Amino acid sequence: MKLSIATHFSHGGAYSAKTADDLLRLIDDLGVQNVRDGLSWARVEASPGQYDFDAWREGYADTLADAGFDLTLTFMARNPLYDGGKTAHSAEGIAAFADYVAATLDRFPDIQRIAIGNEFNGLNDSFVSGPAASNDLTVRAEHQTRILKAVHDRLADDHPDVAIIGGAMHSTPTGYVSHLIEAGAMAYMDHLDIHPYGLDPSEAAQAFERLNAVLDEVPAEIRPTLVATEFGQSAVAGDPLSNADYLTKMAAVMSAAGFEMAAWYALLDEDRSGTPDMGLYQSRSEANDMVAGFRFVADLLDRAGRAVEVDLGAGLEAYRFEDGTMMVWGSAQAISIEGRDLAFLSADGRPIPRPERIDDSVVVVTGREIEISAGDGPGVLADSFYDFSLDPDGDTSWSYHAEKTARGKTGIIDLEVMDGQDRMADLWNPYLGGTHFRPFAVTAKTVRPADFNDYGTNERAVVERFTVEESGALDIVASYDLARSSTDGVVLELRLNGETIKAVKIDGRKVIALRDVTVEAGDELDFVVRDGGSDNGDVLTRHVRILEADPARSTESLVHEHSVTDIIDGNETPPPLESGEEDLDVVRGTPGGETLLGGAGDDTLVGGAGNDLLVAGAGDDALRGNEGDDRLEAGAGRDRLYGGQGQDVLVGGEGTARMKGEAGDDRLISGLGKDVMIGGEGADTFEFRELSGNDIIKDLDAEDGDVIDLGGLDLASADQVRIATAGTRTFLEVDQGDGWDMLTRLEGDVAGLPSGGAQAVENGLIVL
Repeated sequence: MKLSIATHFSHGGAYSAKTADDLLRLIDDLGVQNVRDGLSWARVEASPGQYDFDAWREGYADTLADAGFDLTLTFMARNPLYDGGKTAHSAEGIAAFADYVAATLDRFPDIQRIAIGNEFNGLNDSFVSGPAASNDLTVRAEHQTRILKAVHDRLADDHPDVAIIGGAMHSTPTGYVSHLIEAGAMAYMDHLDIHPYGLDPSEAAQAFERLNAVLDEVPAEIRPTLVATEFGQSAVAGDPLSNADYLTKMAAVMSAAGFEMAAWYALLDEDRSGTPDMGLYQSRSEANDMVAGFRFVADLLDRAGRAVEVDLGAGLEAYRFEDGTMMVWGSAQAISIEGRDLAFLSADGRPIPRPERIDDSVVVVTGREIEISAGDGPGVLADSFYDFSLDPDGDTSWSYHAEKTARGKTGIIDLEVMDGQDRMADLWNPYLGGTHFRPFAVTAKTVRPADFNDYGTNERAVVERFTVEESGALDIVASYDLARSSTDGVVLELRLNGETIKAVKIDGRKVIALRDVTVEAGDELDFVVRDGGSDNGDVLTRHVRILEADPARSTESLVHEHSVTDIIDGNETPPPLESGEEDLDVVRGTPGGETLLGGAGDDTLVGGAGNDLLVAGAGDDALRGNEGDDRLEAGAGRDRLYGGQGQDVLVGGEGTARMKGEAGDDRLISGLGKDVMIGGEGADTFEFRELSGNDIIKDLDAEDGDVIDLGGLDLASADQVRIATAGTRTFLEVDQGDGWDMLTRLEGDVAGLPSGGAQAVENGLIVL
């Protein structure tokens, strides 16, 4: 595969005749020979049948040829002289367009490759308009085929060796490709053009595999090869080399998929566009950080030959080139690299130390007899992103299903491959789903449940199933980010062999970790996502890793590494686990014990049967301990704590907390805010460590064994404690040396309480 660069000499402006020499030097310095650009039909043919190439924007091809560059020229079928300026659709308009293409090739005989149209399947009316822009994609493909055929037939005699690039499609729309095949378009092109925007390289590998499977249905004599006259992405803020990393990975993926040429978009930044920071240069005098990476990849593709994908196991992406060079990246884990004369390079070609761990940053390995494998120690068993497969029969531990609930019955449906943009409203890249339950969809990054009669009476929940291969213990860490368009959130349910082990409401961003989960070979672990009542906007980005259990590793370390290497934008610099600044739920061990941490939103944290730790975040949270001896900690919001069964500890925070111990002998600890404490059944202890003066004990009952613990205060004797009344209200007051202060209001069985602190201490009601 050859690397190319997209330019805009036909637009003028920064690509003017005055800047041309400087820009050509930049292109030459990149190490590429091919340039992709365009031409304005309206400027060339301002009068019917009269072609003028004298101006710079129409004649720049001569300058490129003189400098030794090959030009891939894109032609757009729009001219105000024909069909009202819309995309040519009449016989006259299409014939005129074919004549214009032929005239251009007559004028510039060095041009050997042309692209007909640009993103013909898209929604940009600058690229396709009028009847050709029909939302009926069968009709649109037929229009495009008529244009391709006219150009093909017009060039057959005078320019038979010029290669025609067709398709010119945004994304990897395998469904639209099928429409082109049915329309007969493949007979009129040499190359099929894909602009694979919006896909991570790992996703692109799956999409290209599906694309090649669709093209395999085309007779060999007319099957086009693949090119990309555009690809690229905007640099990630704070990560100037993100583009180089993306380019290096895509080079391997596209080479392995059989692409012959790929043009990076673009030479110069277009900061005023909707896609800034894609250019190799900020200006003709200022290079962006990824230039070194582009040179490195261009040279690698020239010398290393074609790439092939190598299967290294769960969570790893790897490619080997013909000269032995390898690339590897993937799910965070230890890695082993062996061989002779080894060198290790980053995405921009800089030497780096031998890596002991791998993550989502690509590592390039040169040398001889290179062998790469997962490293020693607890490893990755499955990764929802890197191990995702569009092949239902693929070699993976994951399988994908829909759980259908309708008319009171529930059943499981296996998913099928849905080709991208089979309909205009479909996803434009291939995905997993079902013909009869759109918009349900599963991709490597996202899941989208569907509900056809709100509140579960006719719904399709997403089921991602991991089948355990070996008995043992697992650590599971997963991050989620729900689209802001969701109206009522989604529910995530984790099941082990059909039994629910965790259910979490997701209405924003969450990270969940399960530690030391015991499983047997053949067990099924299901990650089930259903709508929260309505499926409006319920697109959930997720990244799940299933690991061999590592008891020596802290949950904080596990979650941190996952967060900074997952696919969710914004997790690159997560807060410390204990901060609660993110929507974060952490679960340790099930069913033995759990830890749930609330985030910035309004969370509901529900413990299980074990001894659980539930910690509220910044929002207004509800914490329910349920069975077991639990510890519930309030946060900065207006929180509600319910201990449930067992001997529970409920702790107030900085905000307002309503604490209810419920059954069992519970301990309720006042915080800094205004707390309402209700012990419930059993002999409860109400503990004070700070003097907030805003608290209420609602059900104090000395006969049931309730106790007020003041051991956390600076009190030397019982004389510093008293019980006072004001009207019908009863208060507990303390004197810490500067006068009497109210500690808490007392309610419940308070009629017979002694007024003196000494007697209360002596009777055991108050503990100092």
